[in-house]
Amino acid sequence: MNRRIFLAIDDLSLPLRRSLCLHLTRPNIRTEPVLSPRRNNPASPDQLAALFYGTVLHEGGKYRMWYHAVAKGIDTTLPPKLKIQLNPKSTLDMSTGPICYAQSDDGIHWERPELGLCHYKGKTNTNALSLDLATTIGAAILRDDLDPDHLRRYKAVFNYYDYQPGSTPAEQWGAMRTATSPDGLNWTTGGRDPIGTFFEANGFYRFNNQYIVIGQKTSPFTLSEGAHPSGRQAYAHLSTDFNHWEAAQADAFLLPEPLNPEDRGIFKPYDQVHVGIGAAVYDNVTVGLYGLWHNLPDFGQIGCDLGLVISNDGIHYREPAKGIPFIRQEDSPLITTHGLPTKLTQGNGILNVGDQTLIYHGRWTEGRMADKCSESTGWGFHPEFLDDYFSEIALASIDRDRWGAMALYPDQSEGYVWSMPIRLPDNPRDFKVTLNATGVAGLSVDLAGEDFQPIAQFQGGRCSGGDSLDAEVRWDGPISMIAGHTIRLRIRFSRTNSTDPRLYAINLIGV
Repeated sequence: MNRRIFLAIDDLSLPLRRSLCLHLTRPNIRTEPVLSPRRNNPASPDQLAALFYGTVLHEGGKYRMWYHAVAKGIDTTLPPKLKIQLNPKSTLDMSTGPICYAQSDDGIHWERPELGLCHYKGKTNTNALSLDLATTIGAAILRDDLDPDHLRRYKAVFNYYDYQPGSTPAEQWGAMRTATSPDGLNWTTGGRDPIGTFFEANGFYRFNNQYIVIGQKTSPFTLSEGAHPSGRQAYAHLSTDFNHWEAAQADAFLLPEPLNPEDRGIFKPYDQVHVGIGAAVYDNVTVGLYGLWHNLPDFGQIGCDLGLVISNDGIHYREPAKGIPFIRQEDSPLITTHGLPTKLTQGNGILNVGDQTLIYHGRWTEGRMADKCSESTGWGFHPEFLDDYFSEIALASIDRDRWGAMALYPDQSEGYVWSMPIRLPDNPRDFKVTLNATGVAGLSVDLAGEDFQPIAQFQGGRCSGGDSLDAEVRWDGPISMIAGHTIRLRIRFSRTNSTDPRLYAINLIGV
């Protein structure tokens, strides 16, 4: 059955409002992480850090997680064909990758099964997955039930680094790669760098019959206005078959660059977009989080919040409330960072389970290991503080789909919001409207034509209840009277001494 959702944060689906303002939701955030690095196990791929450049899926009542691992020590057991990919100039004795896997019954307590799928430091009794590459970052994964080939049921996008002779500058910075799997555990890696440029991707999904990946680019691989340098910004690349990727990019979400071109660039102190957007797919919109990266010359002093964005085409995003973080680093901090800020990271970690929207995210710090950086010297690091490098995986939640709410101005007792035009099916027998709201008794729903003229018998539709995720609206007239018509919804708000309604979403079923 066709479904659409008009979220309160979606100003294209709900474009006109009177005496109403938006209230962003403050999510509930667990203080304790759901997955931490295994600091006391030097044989573990995630000894130093478990980074949520990753994915969580809920399948058959089970939670499945893929994440990016970092450990102390280079893997000296790598075969020669992989060793040659390592950075010969690196001063950090650490292994970046492989992708690791965990599973859970409740989404909070996770186990890391010994899979025997990947040789890591001479052993196979780990939860690591094999992509036959020396260095990988990220694990943006989707389950694709629309692909008839079961061997491609799971699809992954990740980054890899390659310093062997003949590698490209993009591969040395971190290029994109793909992989497919029948089960999410046994992977076949795709060809080298299908886009041909540096692209640090952290969001991947299928929407409107397109595969969309959203990640970070910066100078010199992309430029800002006037062909001047650019800081970190979010761009999208598309594919219709997952095999062939269009090299042209879309501006997915860009924060303002400084007016003075000399103040622009990856090393300059202004807010930038970190590793793209990790998004959840609804039937007609996508909702995501981006890294609101507070850039500074000293890498260790940089913090990162998570900002909320929405898209109606899955490609171009906007903020419902500009510049206001959805999850601040202060809301979900690492306990020990040597007094330095926490960097929050997003991924494919937003999912609806029951009456909750779960938001998995990462908490990351380099501590004292990171130092000042510049265009001439790049990033500075102190290998003696390698133990400061740390990341864990955290969980936030909201009531299902309650990203934000429309509510009356404090000094107003009545208001309303109009929807975009909606064409009803020729046989709307299964059509219904439900409201995700509190103070439901203070809401009523009118149906009107595309020209805003009221439709008789469809005024003042009501639903019962005080707080509901799915309160069904009922009118006097049968929906068959307006089959095939193009209509608008008007949701009226009325405040009383006992009722102060808030509308989070409108669910349209059978359209």
